[in-house]
Amino acid sequence: MLAAALGCRGGEEKKAEPPPATPPVSEAPPTTAPATLVPEALPPETSEGSLLERAYPAWGAVLERASLLARRGQRGAAYGRIAEVAGATWLIDETPTANGLGIRIAGAGGARLDVKPGQRVLAFGAWEAAERRWVWKVERLVGLRAPGGDAPAVAREPLPAKLLASGVAPEGARVFWVLAAPAKAGDGWSIADQKDGPPVATLLLPGEMLGAPYGGLDYLAPEERWTLARGKQYAAPVVEVQLRRKLPLPVLRASAPPVAVAAQ
Repeated sequence: MLAAALGCRGGEEKKAEPPPATPPVSEAPPTTAPATLVPEALPPETSEGSLLERAYPAWGAVLERASLLARRGQRGAAYGRIAEVAGATWLIDETPTANGLGIRIAGAGGARLDVKPGQRVLAFGAWEAAERRWVWKVERLVGLRAPGGDAPAVAREPLPAKLLASGVAPEGARVFWVLAAPAKAGDGWSIADQKDGPPVATLLLPGEMLGAPYGGLDYLAPEERWTLARGKQYAAPVVEVQLRRKLPLPVLRASAPPVAVAAQ
């Protein structure tokens, strides 16, 4: 079964366990990638929901990169929606905590991916570095159910460094000042309601999680990090994260990329 090839993943606070190093022999992809990778049909006896519970959303594979490196012989599976941007193929995350962020994907061994924008797939593979960029090298594809409605257009590379923009505060967004950037991955941003004011909350931006990544290692590339400036004003729609443990300050999560706004 496909599920046997996948590891488990956790929630907001619980980190995913590392997936098995390789799928069972009966499920393992061929050692030599074919010239073209076509998404396989989901087996009728396999539930898509139960399958995805054991895979990573596209951006989740970024956060758990330390356990998904091809050079170490590690493997896993990531899922999302296909997009074509800036001459590259992307797998777009559709989960609430990283909606709109994406990862570059390419066929392992130079294989061509027979996919179309808007198509949802489960991509078995691992991370490789290519030209100082991380690419999810795909060894096998499984087609998933088509999304309801039209897929949102992707006009820019779906990475934090590319999505930070300047402008007016969106309607309903919370305006805040950045007091301090995360000291390390998983710490969150310290924010205030006024410049140099007291901290009022810890903010998680899209794609960020609370707590250190797997193994305590941070493999994010510069383009995968948000670069908000201390002492500057931003705006983003936020919701409070419900935690099982009480922290000194509330934890907020931005549901969309922040916008740099001019100080009033």
